[in-house]
Amino acid sequence: MMTASASNANFVYYRYADLLMVLAEAANEIGSSDAADYLNEVLERARDADGNGVIDPATEVYPLAVSPGEKADKALFRERIFRERLKELTGECDEWYTIRRRGTEYLRKIMEEHNTQVEAWYAAQKLDPANVKFVYTYKITDETVKKNLLMPFPADEIIRNENISQEEQNYGY
Repeated sequence: MMTASASNANFVYYRYADLLMVLAEAANEIGSSDAADYLNEVLERARDADGNGVIDPATEVYPLAVSPGEKADKALFRERIFRERLKELTGECDEWYTIRRRGTEYLRKIMEEHNTQVEAWYAAQKLDPANVKFVYTYKITDETVKKNLLMPFPADEIIRNENISQEEQNYGY
């Protein structure tokens, strides 16, 4: 069995963009004026589509820089950081953990947004969702949202650790 350390494949230990977004989020939460600077550094790199180090305002405008309105509103800026985090770190096995740390209501909101986008895509393609099974939609109930907020304790851990019992298992498992 090969592991990442024993293979010749590249393995990302920690991305600088991830660090900048963590710093932006922390700075936002304590009310620091540095928060927008951290996020804008990530956004500027993303805007430099041709990688020449210069942003051409005629062609390289997305993603938009942090607006003064976002800077002034802590909740709005928190949401902006979160959305940019989802875009920047897509496919790096971070999204679900980022979403879940915001709590059950936010997890429900993201699940609902996902379902809405899937349904809109099905409608645009003139497909019947009942007959197409390749894009997952969530069955959203209070129970499924609460269950998906936390992972289960591994059975092996419950068996070996006398301080954890099956009664203390996370909800739904």
